Amino acid sequence: DKYRGIAVGDPLCKLHANLVGRRLTKVCEDNGLRAARQAGCRHGFGTEHHLLTLRDLI
Repeated sequence: DKYRGIAVGDPLCKLHANLVGRRLTKVCEDNGLRAARQAGCRHGFGTEHHLLTLRDLI
């Protein structure tokens, strides 16, 4: 009565969502389903390239 059960539902759901997200991202990247100019929320991309391009255009 003094012990509680261990809740593993939430961490397992987060792990599953993370795995599915990684697989979808890889499929999209490998098949060119994302716009080449899209840099937001992409691993290895940042705003620096866009800022340098903007600076060069100005």
